[in-house]
Amino acid sequence: MMNNLQLFFLNLSSVLLLTCGNKNVPFYQIEAVVGETVHLPCDTTTNSADEANLILWYREDKGTPIYSVDIRAGISKVARRWSDETAFGDRAHLTLDKGPWKLTIRNSQVSDTGAYRCRIDFEKSQTHNCRIVLTVIALPKEVIILDEKGAKRSTVVGPYNEGDFVILYCEAVGGTPRSELTWFYEDIQINSEIYANVDTKSLQNVIKFGPLKREHLNGRLCCQAMSHIKSAAVEAMVQIDMNFPPLGIRLLGAHQPLSAGHRYDLLCQSAGGRPPAVITWWENDIRLEKTTETISSDGNQTTSTLSITFDKSDAGKYLSCKAYNLVITAPLEDGWMLDIQCKWKICI
Repeated sequence: MMNNLQLFFLNLSSVLLLTCGNKNVPFYQIEAVVGETVHLPCDTTTNSADEANLILWYREDKGTPIYSVDIRAGISKVARRWSDETAFGDRAHLTLDKGPWKLTIRNSQVSDTGAYRCRIDFEKSQTHNCRIVLTVIALPKEVIILDEKGAKRSTVVGPYNEGDFVILYCEAVGGTPRSELTWFYEDIQINSEIYANVDTKSLQNVIKFGPLKREHLNGRLCCQAMSHIKSAAVEAMVQIDMNFPPLGIRLLGAHQPLSAGHRYDLLCQSAGGRPPAVITWWENDIRLEKTTETISSDGNQTTSTLSITFDKSDAGKYLSCKAYNLVITAPLEDGWMLDIQCKWKICI
């Protein structure tokens, strides 16, 4: 299937065949980006040493000239120039230097796009014509990314869970001809589909990216709009935010005998959770409160410290720590049966 740009230039080629059926008429195809200076050539060659008297520029959709240079008084004298205000106005100027002459158009506009004809009347020779098709390309004003709810996203999308799919829409605002939209994950092009938005009467490119894995965290999704190979791409980018369940939990120093009446600072660690895991301590079914919690600078590891003094009655009870976050419903758990040893004076 042909993309939008290919269709555009196919239609343009049809125009060229219609306007340039005469093989003896010089033909030029010129492309420019809005704002550039354009030079439209006009063939001044003739088979004899002849001089041009009158140069007329026509636009194919108008019946009358839009620019003229009258040099019938002689090229050594001042040429009389005229420019249609509804066409180029003061943006156009033809300099009578060595041929081929060129009509210079400053600050080109999208409205300048069209098929033109330059006609040259000579003193003795047959009138010459030259045909030019000018295409002025306008870059899109911006590229916008929308989520499934139609909200504009410019920095981050998510958070998503592992296994989820990212569904995003991309739309180019403005630009002529219509830009070709392409999606990338990092620097790799990904598949997308054209979607017609009935409400906004616009065409959007939609992606369904996934299923997501841990390595997709902070990955960049970029939508790029390209109007033409000679113009710079306009793009928008978002990063993928994700939530993960903790990968594991470990109660440090487990399965060691403990002494009654001695104060201990026990450690429990959990890593891999996003957001960071919350750790709670339990003795059988009773939650223990004297705990402190720290999170590593990268947010990957949570360490909880339990400050506790055991007595003889704690022997045989189950001490555990549990890690959970918003992603999982059942927490991860590690623990052991308490083995409390005591001196005879303490245990009496």
